[in-house]
Amino acid sequence: MAEIAHYAPLPTSVELQALAAQATPGRRLHHERRIEGGLGCTMDVLKTSGSPSRRLVLRRYGPWGNPTDDHPAPVEAHALDLAARHGVPVPEVLWVDRSKIFADPAIVISYIDGVPLTNPSDPGGWADQLAQAAASIHSVPLGDPDFVMIERAIPGSNDDGVNPPEEVAPHSLGPALWEAVLARRARMVPEEDCFLHADFWPGNTLWRSDHLLAVVDWETPAIGDPALDIAYCAMDMRYVGMTGPADRFIETYMEITGRSLPNLDYWTAIALCRPMPDIVKWHPSFVAFGHDMTVGELRDRHAALVEGELARGVASRP
Repeated sequence: MAEIAHYAPLPTSVELQALAAQATPGRRLHHERRIEGGLGCTMDVLKTSGSPSRRLVLRRYGPWGNPTDDHPAPVEAHALDLAARHGVPVPEVLWVDRSKIFADPAIVISYIDGVPLTNPSDPGGWADQLAQAAASIHSVPLGDPDFVMIERAIPGSNDDGVNPPEEVAPHSLGPALWEAVLARRARMVPEEDCFLHADFWPGNTLWRSDHLLAVVDWETPAIGDPALDIAYCAMDMRYVGMTGPADRFIETYMEITGRSLPNLDYWTAIALCRPMPDIVKWHPSFVAFGHDMTVGELRDRHAALVEGELARGVASRP
């Protein structure tokens, strides 16, 4: 099994003391446990002293978050504040590390007593709630400050429009999939910009008793085509064999929002490119969230989904 790419060391007593002075004045902070399963962040549950005590979550970003500047901590804080103001269920931002207490960029958010629900007893109702959450995110109105803080998800902004990206090219199906990406990009229909989570999948949601409590892990929000979130989430369901719920998720979202998602085929192809050259790097997360599959099975499912998408050609879905 592949290893998680990066976990920061446990916070030291000196770091916790400095953090408490800023985030919880008059109360000490103790490390309670680490939350494992994520690939982009180190997450630790902290607990305040005194009565009643309170749990908090310290999020520290991995090497992709450049420690020489403030990104992505203020970006996630901005996205969480924006989402919360407009009724999206998200954790509360409590502190942003602007004084460099930690080596990696960091924020502290409220603790939500829930867990990812990735093997639901009611897959249809589960898919409906995910669709409602996505719809609520995409309905958030955007202002000028949001376009300053949050990156645009612009098709083609990260490639030359001809050659497969370096992570796609080594995969045996990568060049053919990239041809489909380019063909579908040429057929795209302009869509109104929406607020996007941009890493929306079941593992980034918290539940209790089959009820969705919050959407978490907002370190890479974006502004762009809503089909980006929908394609990515649906594909993650398909990787673990949940084809029916994936279809229902898309259908429910379209019913709730009235959107036709004309560019869903493009973003589906992009979603399939995302884990290349080897989806094995995502295996630890799927296993951590309760999916019993081998590395070989996950690779085979990804390849089968790519082959199926290629067989459908470049025609837009109805």
